[in-house]
Amino acid sequence: MSTSKAAAQITMLRADVLLLRLQELGVATPDQLEHAKEELAATTERFSAILARLGILRDTDAGKRFAPQLGAMPQSLTTPLRGPVPSSAPVPPALWCSHRLVPIHEAGGRMLVATDDPLSVFSLDYFSRRCGCALDAVLVSEQELAPLLAALEQ
Repeated sequence: MSTSKAAAQITMLRADVLLLRLQELGVATPDQLEHAKEELAATTERFSAILARLGILRDTDAGKRFAPQLGAMPQSLTTPLRGPVPSSAPVPPALWCSHRLVPIHEAGGRMLVATDDPLSVFSLDYFSRRCGCALDAVLVSEQELAPLLAALEQ
């Protein structure tokens, strides 16, 4: 589901699809993923960092390298989506950045966030509760996310 007409051509990341692919690829068992999700609910730690700490991933950036195998290809945000995102205010910019998420658009009670780590999609429920609106995520390249993160931190 897209957040607006401008975002209609963007393919959103879906946690259920990524979970299934992680299991199919033999990266983690359902029990390991459930344990990691429980830890995510109890901390503000990035999902990739939790998987690395549990020994499931080699490092916190492994999720980025897994993107093609997970069926998550970075997209270019050629449509001008950056604008005011008032619902993101309850979350400090440093927390958005630590999860490699950047709010880029809000419309119709939904917020679109950009990330370069497909596993960040697992933290969307947490951010949704803090912001009071539904969140959708789009995967972008690390090069495209870097200036967005820098702008968010200012």
